[in-house]
Amino acid sequence: MYMGGFGLWQASQFIVGPENPPGYEGTPSVIPALWVEAVNALAMRGPEIRTAPPVDGAALVNLPVWMWTEVGGRVWPEGAPLHEFAAGAGQRVDAYAEPLRIEWDMGDGRSPVLCQGPGTAWERGTNLLEPGECHHIYRSASRHQPDGRYEIVAITTWQVSWEINGAFDGGLEIGVGSTTSYQVNEIQVLTGNDR
Repeated sequence: MYMGGFGLWQASQFIVGPENPPGYEGTPSVIPALWVEAVNALAMRGPEIRTAPPVDGAALVNLPVWMWTEVGGRVWPEGAPLHEFAAGAGQRVDAYAEPLRIEWDMGDGRSPVLCQGPGTAWERGTNLLEPGECHHIYRSASRHQPDGRYEIVAITTWQVSWEINGAFDGGLEIGVGSTTSYQVNEIQVLTGNDR
């Protein structure tokens, strides 16, 4: 330090730092807040879990279980992707979301089932023993599980992309899940001689 001409101590050193960040002594960018608002407005939902046999009934060991989600709305939109936007301070962010696949963890410790679409809904008259690609076969009953049921977790992976002021800016994948529980029974076969 040194003494200046008016008898006051003055610093003899100074520190050089990086340039001022964007928005310093100005208006911060509204883009991050608009991005959050637009993406949150998409309100993507996890699968509406459907199975055959239905989850309010019971599946049987060694027989196929069909899995699918209801299609439409914010669960699995048909046609165009979901689209929302947010605007302010002369800026606009458009966000889009499109479902890609569903991963089904059926709760029995086996590898999850990966389905590249919403799955095929079982319809009356369809052979239950001939499921589509999206199905699972339980090899053991659920009687030793909590509440005697397996916990199912189904996660839809969504491709989310966005534009800033009409120009593509980026994208990422977001998982949104749903859960339910499922009872699985064994068929008891009794054999013997009548007397």
